[in-house]
Parts: sequence; C-alpha cells; structure tokens
Amino acid sequence: MLRQHTKTSLSGLLVALTLSGCGALGIGGKDEDVQKTSDRRDQILVNTGATGPQPGLNGPVEDRVLRDRFRDLEGVLMRVEERLGSIEGRLNALEARQSASASEAMTAQRDSASAFNAELESLKQQVATLNSVNRNQAQELQRLNADAERARQAAMPARYTVHLSSYRTIEQARVGWRQLAAAFGAPLSELKPYVVTEQQDGLGSFIKLQAGPLNSQQAADELCATLKRMSGDQFCAAMRLAGDPLQ
Repeated sequence: MLRQHTKTSLSGLLVALTLSGCGALGIGGKDEDVQKTSDRRDQILVNTGATGPQPGLNGPVEDRVLRDRFRDLEGVLMRVEERLGSIEGRLNALEARQSASASEAMTAQRDSASAFNAELESLKQQVATLNSVNRNQAQELQRLNADAERARQAAMPARYTVHLSSYRTIEQARVGWRQLAAAFGAPLSELKPYVVTEQQDGLGSFIKLQAGPLNSQQAADELCATLKRMSGDQFCAAMRLAGDPLQ
C-alpha cells in the first residue's frame, strides 16, 4: 500500500512536470499560457541584462532540459520503487514471523494447559485412592483394637462385683453409695463403686450400683452373705465386673 501510494504520487509529479514543460514549449497549451511563458522568459532576459535573441534559450534546448529532468525523475522513481519493494519484503517477513511466533505460543500454552489438567486429574485420582485406603485402614485398625481388647479381657482373670441397688439418675447413685458405705462400714471400705446403665422393658433406663472389684465369684457371694446378715432387707447379687467407676 505504501509502495503504491508513493508510486502514484511520483507519477503524478512527473505528469505535472511534463504538462508544465509542454505548456512552456507551447505544446497543447492555451494562447494565454504560451503568452505568460514568453513573458516570463523575456523578464529573465531583462533581469540578466541580455538583449535581442539569445542562443540556447530556444525551444529545442528547453526540450532537452525537460527530457533530462524527466529521465532524472524516472531514475528517482525507480530507486524509490526498489526501496519500497525491499521495505515491503521485510515487512511481510516480519509479519510472517510474528504470526508464526504467535501460533507457536498459543500451541505451547494449549499443550501446557492440557498437561496441567492431566496432572491434576492424576493427583485427584491418587488422593481418592489414598482416602479409600485410609478409610479401610481405619476400619481395620478399629477391628484389630476390638479384637485385642476382647483377647485381653479373655486373658485376664475374671473379676466380680456385687449389685447393691438401682437408680434412675447418676446423682441418685452417688447419694445411694454414700448411704450404703456409711451403713455397712468395713465390708465396703476397701471396695469402689461401679455403675452400668441398662434398659428394662416397660420400665425404661436404670443405673445399677455395684461394689468391687472382687477376684472371684466366691468372694462376691461371701460379701453378699455378710451384708444380708448385717441388714436382712439389703439386696445383693454377685455378678461379673461390668460398667465404669462411679465419678
């Protein structure tokens, strides 16, 4: 576009100069233009002090001068066109490189994004697998702990308590233990209170108060016999140790 615009401008300049020269020579011009050109030539002769006809200022000389100027301008136009062609070639090459570079950059970004998404999906799958493994391991650990506790209980000698009374609330159980300990004294002084919660059909929840621990059922039976001798109406039943210490 730049080359075409410059060529058009220079061509117009050459045409204008040619038409101007032709007008000065009286070729294709109007009478008044010829007269104006003649007047300008006469004025030049007067200003330089020349009189009469001057050799070398005739039509053929002026024609040669214009042709030389025209050829010079044509040479300038050709050189300008060559420079413009070179500039256009470099611009086209630069545009091609920029387009290729932009395309390569976009391709690289798409490839990088695809690789990142693939890696992210892989990490998500690994996390899901680890979570599943952790859940399975936690469940297995709980099972092993329960088995170990049952094995420990089975390996330990059986221990017993004596069930003394039942209450509705834990606070009632605490008051009941203080009353029983004060009433029976020595037989219960070396023992600790235990409580276990049980459900009874039609009656709801009850808290069993026990005293222990005792090393055998025989020891629990003997304690019950002692407490009943001391108070005939005292309830007492030997049972295996269960529940938690009363706080």
